[in-house]
Amino acid sequence: MILGLRTLNLRRYSVPTWAAGRATATPATSTFLGSWQPLNGREIAMLPEGERSSDRAKIYTTTLLNTSEQGTKIQADEVNRDGFAWFKVLKVGPYFDESPIPHYRVEVVRLQEADA
Repeated sequence: MILGLRTLNLRRYSVPTWAAGRATATPATSTFLGSWQPLNGREIAMLPEGERSSDRAKIYTTTLLNTSEQGTKIQADEVNRDGFAWFKVLKVGPYFDESPIPHYRVEVVRLQEADA
């Protein structure tokens, strides 16, 4: 079992449809279990200099989340933990570091107010 599991909100977008020259993707909301944690000092130091001040976090979960895919035009999933700010999924990778439980390490960045 992953420590610190809590219910997180998930916003997942459909494949966009085109109408009048504009793409529209409809979001569906659901929940999943994950452990929300801040990035540690080493992880922050590894970020490009211009991105170190952005509000980022990592989530450990057994739920596979989606990043954006250019070829299919699918938007990245968005996650919300307390009903306030939404965070966009940037990276998803398997995480097996000394853990008997297969799970994913998901990196997220806070969306700007206009994006959320």
